Order: sequence, then structure tokens, then C-alpha cells
Amino acid sequence: MTLQRKLPTRRPLRGAVLTLAAALSVTIAGQSMALSAVDTYADSAHSRAEATWSGWSEVPSAGATHDAPAAAKYRGKQFLFVRGTDDRIYVNRLSDGSWSGWSLVPGDGATLAAPTATAYNGKLHLFVRGTDSKLYTNRLSDGTWSGWTEVPGGGSTPSAPAATVYRDVLRLFVRGTGNDRIYVNRLTEGDWSGWAEVPGNGLTPSAPTATTLDGDLHLFVRGTDDLIYTNRLSNGTWSNWSVVPGGGVTKDAPEALTYRGRLVLLVRGTDNQIYINRRLEGGWSGWSVVPGGGATLSAPTATAQDGKLRVFVRGTDDKIYVNRLSR
Repeated sequence: MTLQRKLPTRRPLRGAVLTLAAALSVTIAGQSMALSAVDTYADSAHSRAEATWSGWSEVPSAGATHDAPAAAKYRGKQFLFVRGTDDRIYVNRLSDGSWSGWSLVPGDGATLAAPTATAYNGKLHLFVRGTDSKLYTNRLSDGTWSGWTEVPGGGSTPSAPAATVYRDVLRLFVRGTGNDRIYVNRLTEGDWSGWAEVPGNGLTPSAPTATTLDGDLHLFVRGTDDLIYTNRLSNGTWSNWSVVPGGGVTKDAPEALTYRGRLVLLVRGTDNQIYINRRLEGGWSGWSVVPGGGATLSAPTATAQDGKLRVFVRGTDDKIYVNRLSR
């Protein structure tokens, strides 16, 4: 079913057409392996007793989507965004344990991919790929949306964007059009830098994802061999691409966040189950299935708030589901 009502007209987010710059093609290499199903998340017998997943439950208000959802924290509330089945962008807010229900994000925008959102300088910044494949943003400030405007720099993408804040700079990452390179555009004090390729000659057939931890920015992509790769920005220098240990593969974009001081990575497995990998003090934990028997046809998304890790997915029935880890 459609989020809210299906509107008869789908107007594209407007803008002139200009593709992200092409570059020399070098594939991210690696050896493919299947994700293994393990039904515990814990690091040890002690933490196993403390960590509890809620199991999958539908997000209230009966929304539906054909893409991955997007989650963000803003002013103590959990915001969940989706591309509706009419290609409009919808939002549902969790506050004090109650969901607001789905409502259309103002501005008459439409998208052909999943949205992304992040809080920056007191505003909630929402980004989408427009129906012309341009990048657009809509900002929520003091309860009012700004309306959709094109992100400066003339870039375009065939996939969803990814946004994160690192050292007081909002960074927007995309997969480039026609070359599958990974590009970044930086917003600092109201000015965008323009698009530049992320160093390392990486390629991806899906959207990127990024998060920050311990003073570093961690960027993740699905490689062209379906393995998951990471590139780290530290003190102004990128580490270059390397495969995430554990041998996992995915047919979608990964999802990355920090939870209780650890880097957490989530993917859709090749069996459509949802898998998790954590970077611990001694390295990565390896891939294990998120308990609850859930399955998805798109990438997962997640947030950490109030001591809980919330994982959101598009179910195989196109409804939106959540699973909570508390410990």
C-alpha cells in the first residue's frame, strides 16, 4: 500500500543535467564468500546474557516502500524516511515511545532511490536522488522544511546518497553516474566544496555509507565483486580501500554506524537475511545474522539512541520493520 495517498502527478526535482566527472577504471578486488548464519550478537558469555534483540515488528501506520529506509536522530527524536510507492518522500517520527505516523515531506519532491539524512548545525538535512538523478536537499529547522534545492556542484548519481558529519563538516557521498566511482561533496559554513573523487580508485555498483568513530571517518561500499570494502579518512589522509574481514558478500549497499563506542556494519546477505559485523579491540567480530528471522529485499539502516540500536528494513512485503538491540 502507498504511504498516505498516491498522488496523481510525480514532478521531478528540477535541475540542469551534469554528470560527476569520469575517471580511470580500477575494480575493487577481492575473493567472494557467502555470509555465514550465526544466531548470536554477543562478544562473550557475559555480554551474551545482557544483549537482547526485540525481534522484528512493523513500524506503525502501515507504510510501504520499494527501497531501503533511512533513519536519523534529531533533537531527541528518531526520524525515519522512506521513498513511498508513489516515489514521494515520507517521514515517521518516534518520540517518547510513540510514532507520529507517515506524512509527506513538504516540497513536492520525488525520488527513484532511498533517501538519507543527518543532523548538522541545528538542522536536519535530508538528501535524495531526484528523478533526473541530480542530488537534492531539504532542511528541517524549528519545525519548518526549507523545500527542495539542488546540491551545488552539478553531480548526479544512479543510487542513493549517503551523508555524515565529520569534524564540523557535512560530507555527502555518492556513486558517480556512468563510472561507478565514489565522490564526496563537503558543506562547511553554508558553502559546498563541489564534487571530488574519494582517493583509492574504488568502484561500487550501489550506494556508499559512512560514519565517524575515534576521530576518523569510515566509508564503506559494496565492491564490484560484492565484497564489502572500507576506506578511512584520518587527519586529512585516506587509508585506501581494503576488504572488511569476515568474507561477507552483499547485493546492496552496506549500513554503518557507531554503537556504544564500536563500529557496527550491517548488510543484506545473499539469502536476504540481515547480518551484522562489529569492529572490536582485536579486530572485526565476523558476520552473524541479526536474530528474529527477518528478511529484506534492500539495504538495512540503523540508528543508536537511548542505549538502543534500532535496525530498520524493508520487509519482503514492502512494509517497514524494526528490530531493537538493548543492553
